[in-house]
Amino acid sequence: MNKQEMLTICQGLSAQFNDTFNIPIVINGRLTRTLGRCCYHDLAPDRIEISRNVATYCSAEEITQILKHEWVHYYITKITNERHGHDALFRSYCSKIGCAADKPKVELEGLKANRDIISKYTVTCEGCGKKYYYNRMTKKLRDLSFCFCAECNSSDLTLTQNY
Repeated sequence: MNKQEMLTICQGLSAQFNDTFNIPIVINGRLTRTLGRCCYHDLAPDRIEISRNVATYCSAEEITQILKHEWVHYYITKITNERHGHDALFRSYCSKIGCAADKPKVELEGLKANRDIISKYTVTCEGCGKKYYYNRMTKKLRDLSFCFCAECNSSDLTLTQNY
């Protein structure tokens, strides 16, 4: 899904509430821990950012759900001039447009299927084959001798840098 299609979705949501959608949608390659976010300047919504990994690997339906969630942040801030987080008002608007008020309970299939490409580091258990994915080098990754697999309790772990 390209940015124009994303913009069309948000404009359609705004039209349902007799409003106009007048902020840009930005694909942000630095978003690795979040799927999307609504950014503000003072209390005015400034832009909606979508993770590049989401835009690249997720289905149109998955992206639409994320856009709806971020649009609700945009809309309620615009009409109330207050940030509401995930409070009762936010949840009520989410239910009106049919999107999740919280993070998705299941992982997005597009991201799950491409973890080896998206994650910078992969730790593999040589005992059972379980893989753990990381985006940053941590103290734990620097010295795997103190680590154990959560599945089989093996300490035979291998670190691979994916890119």
